[in-house]
Amino acid sequence: MADNDIYNSKAKYDRLVRSLDYLVLPTDKRPKGTYHGKYQIKNTKNLEHLKRLISKFEAQDLSYIRRKRFIEVFLTIAHITDKDFSELQKNEEESDKIASQINKIYKTVESRKSAFSMIKRIWKVLFKDIGYWNEIKIQQDKSKQRQRKDKLLPEEYRSLLKYFNQDVETKLIIILTVESLSRPAELLSCKIKGIEDYQDYALINIERGKEGLKKLICIDSYPLLKQYIQQYQLSSNPETYLFSNGNRNRDKQLTPAMVSKKLRKACKDLQFNKSISLYSLKRFGVTLMSLQGASANEISKVAGWTSPKQLSTYDLSTQKEVVDILLLKKGIRKGKEENGYSTKPKECLYCGRKEIGFELNDCPQCLRSLDPSKIRKQMELMQKLDSLSGLSEVENVKTVLEILNELKARLEKVETKLKN
Repeated sequence: MADNDIYNSKAKYDRLVRSLDYLVLPTDKRPKGTYHGKYQIKNTKNLEHLKRLISKFEAQDLSYIRRKRFIEVFLTIAHITDKDFSELQKNEEESDKIASQINKIYKTVESRKSAFSMIKRIWKVLFKDIGYWNEIKIQQDKSKQRQRKDKLLPEEYRSLLKYFNQDVETKLIIILTVESLSRPAELLSCKIKGIEDYQDYALINIERGKEGLKKLICIDSYPLLKQYIQQYQLSSNPETYLFSNGNRNRDKQLTPAMVSKKLRKACKDLQFNKSISLYSLKRFGVTLMSLQGASANEISKVAGWTSPKQLSTYDLSTQKEVVDILLLKKGIRKGKEENGYSTKPKECLYCGRKEIGFELNDCPQCLRSLDPSKIRKQMELMQKLDSLSGLSEVENVKTVLEILNELKARLEKVETKLKN
């Protein structure tokens, strides 16, 4: 027996099944409480085909979300044509009409591929023959490829974290999404009892993931996770949700819609001129790992994918970004870009404070710069001043030089870490 998932697909599927006999009616004619999707089965014979299809999928024990998607694709075709599906094999003109409409309804190449793949499966189950549908091949026209409008840049990511600096919960959700490459519903369904604390990092268990059981990786975000748990004293009740709803009710989880609302407001206030969602952050995380040199297998394991095939969907890195990274690694280019793709916590070279958010430019304790290039310039200036000091101040000069040498050593250590 298939289990319900984090999207509550079982309830949605059951509602669809209960509404089968009403699907031949227009939406506004269906009784209250039944399925009110926009599609209608125009030929009553196709309703019998749908019932047979459902029986077959129940026998195969498909997941509820898969069953629901198959039904939705079936209803899409049943709404487009008023012909009996069994007759379509002999009616190529009508099949062409359906294929044309499918291409208009499903906007992206991936969604069209998925739709036609499901149509072939439906026809194979019902009529043991893929027939006409086997001739359809969906390919991306390279000349029409465009960069996604919601692609997040490193500087925008840092601005987003600064924006939510006082909202520790939202900030943690953002950082965890990027680091663990988690699906929004999976992350927001986490409970306190699922956290495995290893003192310098943590793993967070997902009870019901879309692709089975998995753990979210929390390494760079670990200091913020500790701060968040201490701030809200969450460790006292392991059964509560890690992220609560707007009323701080720990028995009810925060929903992706609530987080999306906050992200939309942040984008408006920061004048990003783009809409950033939790999935945009996941794509940014995959792109970040790719540009940092992680292999396809490593990214797949972090994301919890069953195969690396999804990488092409989420990795938005461009050739220019790859070239820029190569120039930095080879020492040909230097500057602020050195930290562009680093998400490791920073350490202040002056006061020694650790676990400072990578998005910050200045130490929150001593208010001094955390930028290695700025620190180096300050050191060079101090050395020039030192060279102008009189001989009568030799002891002071020695003290200054000792400080400079210590700072220089620590700076070189930080730069070595950044390069690695």
